[in-house]
Amino acid sequence: MLIDAGDSSHAPAVVRYLQQHNVSTINTVMITHPHKNHFGGVLSVIDTFKVEKVFINSDLNAEEGYVQLLEELKSKNIPVRMISRGIFVSDKSDSVQIEILHPSRLISSTNANSIVTWIKFQGFSCLFTSDIES
Repeated sequence: MLIDAGDSSHAPAVVRYLQQHNVSTINTVMITHPHKNHFGGVLSVIDTFKVEKVFINSDLNAEEGYVQLLEELKSKNIPVRMISRGIFVSDKSDSVQIEILHPSRLISSTNANSIVTWIKFQGFSCLFTSDIES
């Protein structure tokens, strides 16, 4: 799973890092919210790797380029799923548990609508908060 991909200037480093770790397929790309510094590098990722699905929130208050990214995902037949609080996702082996903690509903601030994810794997857990506000 890749959570955000930085802006387009970060894309070469993200792609290089994944290639150095022999990644060929990314099961899930999560775009926490539609700001360029979170989704801008995703185009390079989907052009370089097989991506099985993309998770987004349903915030339409997007920066320039987001609609084009969604159109590119559609043209590549990459499923896009809108997720919100209460969604549980697990990997194919059920060894990784992913719980979406936020947002339960969208409000006026794009940052406050960021997807917050709690990932658990074999006694390890990590909370990914993106740009969530108080």
